[in-house]
Amino acid sequence: MTNAPDDSADDAKPKTKAERLEAKAARLREAELARAERAKAAQLAGGSAAGSAEARPWQIATGILALVLAVMLSVGIPYTLSQRSKVDHNASLNTARTQVLKTARQAAIDFGSYDYRHLSADFAKVLKELTPAFRTNYGQVATKLQGAIQQYKGISKASVLEIGVTSLSTKKAVVIVLMDQSVTTTQSTTARIDRNRLEMTLAKQKSGDWLVSNLLLK
Repeated sequence: MTNAPDDSADDAKPKTKAERLEAKAARLREAELARAERAKAAQLAGGSAAGSAEARPWQIATGILALVLAVMLSVGIPYTLSQRSKVDHNASLNTARTQVLKTARQAAIDFGSYDYRHLSADFAKVLKELTPAFRTNYGQVATKLQGAIQQYKGISKASVLEIGVTSLSTKKAVVIVLMDQSVTTTQSTTARIDRNRLEMTLAKQKSGDWLVSNLLLK
């Protein structure tokens, strides 16, 4: 009896490159199927098919918690940082407001107060409260007034009635001051009350001090 040719031997030994690649791919597919079957068998051995296909309650809870935390981190942290930045900015403005009002009040009193007996010292006090640029302008005006004040023996005492900030940043501020001056001279036996409305612009210096950068009589 003549045996039929064994084709499996030829299949087992592919001769062309294409045949070798095809055989290798087939072996990989078989190995993957076998691995899947073993994994399925292990799942069935550890519990019911339904239990392996569905997430356990603790897994669901953990997933929800992770999602909530992710939302909190993506939304809550930027919000917190924004709020903290806003609080810090407001605190800086409040500090600036306190410093500006204190400086403006004293500058207004010094500006409106003088005595012919120590006029140079009075003007020098004001100059220290001005920015370098404004100091030059004020010094020129003060020099012109000095002669008349000394001639008539002028004395002025200033008092601030009201003061308020109309514009404020951490670097610049505008303040309105209502100020009375009680003025006496050799031309008047009784004190004359002059009521003034001042608009002061103040600028923060590198040293941290606030100085008057402009002053207008309104």
